[in-house]
Amino acid sequence: MFFLNYDKVEGLTKQEDEALERRLQLLNKPAVKTIKTEYGDIYDCVDFYQQPAFDHPLLKHHTYHPQMKPTFSLTKRDEEPSTLRNTAKILKDGGCPKGTVPIRRTTKEDLIREQNADRFNASYAKGIFHFALEETSDDQNNKFTGAGAWMSIYAPKVQNNQWSASVVKLQNGRDQIQAGWRVDPILYGDTRARFFVLFKSGTTQCFNTRCKGFIIVNGQIPLDHIFPHVSKDGNIFEERFYIQKDLINGNWWLRYGSDSTQLGYWPAELFGGGLKNFASKAAWGGEAFSLGPTFPPMGTGQFPQRDTSVDAYCRKISVINSAGKTTNTGPVSKFEDASALYRVSDKQTGDNEFGHLVFLGGPEYWYNTAYQSSAGMTPFRVSYGRDPPTVARYILPKANLARAQNRMKSLADRWENGSMSNLNLIARTLFAFTSILNWEDVILGLSKSSNPLEMLRSK
Repeated sequence: MFFLNYDKVEGLTKQEDEALERRLQLLNKPAVKTIKTEYGDIYDCVDFYQQPAFDHPLLKHHTYHPQMKPTFSLTKRDEEPSTLRNTAKILKDGGCPKGTVPIRRTTKEDLIREQNADRFNASYAKGIFHFALEETSDDQNNKFTGAGAWMSIYAPKVQNNQWSASVVKLQNGRDQIQAGWRVDPILYGDTRARFFVLFKSGTTQCFNTRCKGFIIVNGQIPLDHIFPHVSKDGNIFEERFYIQKDLINGNWWLRYGSDSTQLGYWPAELFGGGLKNFASKAAWGGEAFSLGPTFPPMGTGQFPQRDTSVDAYCRKISVINSAGKTTNTGPVSKFEDASALYRVSDKQTGDNEFGHLVFLGGPEYWYNTAYQSSAGMTPFRVSYGRDPPTVARYILPKANLARAQNRMKSLADRWENGSMSNLNLIARTLFAFTSILNWEDVILGLSKSSNPLEMLRSK
């Protein structure tokens, strides 16, 4: 067993290290040029035809090439300057040479985070997702061929077992495409706001180029890149994200920034279901995830006040119809699965600059809302200068509690007979608490107990 705290590895055996090295050799393609960013990320300029997408079995006999462009044409509405735009994201030294594309190099730490998730049974399926979205109706009569918005960029303070994001998404059945920004130490190992894309097709799900699918054509603006400026204290920075289908060949293109730069596309071959045709639903807003007892902030870390100077937002949200024309979304409805934690609101402004707006946000819980006697206030007030709003506890099924109790007793028995280290016991026990109602009570009890082992058995 080994442990990773961002980029620190503990307990990695020689065999495990060699296995990781073999995987890295398969994942990281030969580089024509290597670019290291000021944040320490390494991008390899890989030959267009050797990028990960073409390892997909459905693309083995493809006819794609580096000069491919969509058949749709951009209109004046598609090109819109923004005084709030992030401008310093293009790779230095002119980016990647012609005929090559930038791929963020996979590191040993990336693989360790993935393996730790599996070993601790802490995969995404075991965590808690929350959504605060404004959505069109999910109707098969809808035939959307695109959606997009300008999004304000923030960097909410998440813990290393959480993420928080702002997204635009298109969906039909189980097929889905997303684009936007996210703060995700589970995926990236840091807490910076980054550009991301995601696609789901059937049971397959993939971020960026972490698996085969998205074909990159742009050599200067990489996926995964860190936003050099984030919104704070009324200084707003934003970017434009757009997804659009090519009506001739069925490829779904990613357009980015004020000039709608075409970064790449998801080939039609990837989709055997809904998005093989059209999208039946579009959505804009925030998503959050946690593996632990606390929930991360979303957006600015406060509930929306319907004010672009203080709220995280998506402005000028729009869709593209079956004829390829950009149109207003029409009425949307909110989807808040935990309104005590995260909220969303929309506003039709009639203003050409803001258009149809979506506001999103929510504060963080639980640890940060607990009063700390040493500070004389909650950590939430220390961070944000105000008291947190109240929220009702989650009521979880008794079956989940019983399952967690049995798991903890088993872990305690293994520790006592010497088959598990102290550090291993602590880590596995914490993840066993995922289903428990009173996280903070149990952790407080463990810290005060003279015999933590007996406490684990009795809980």
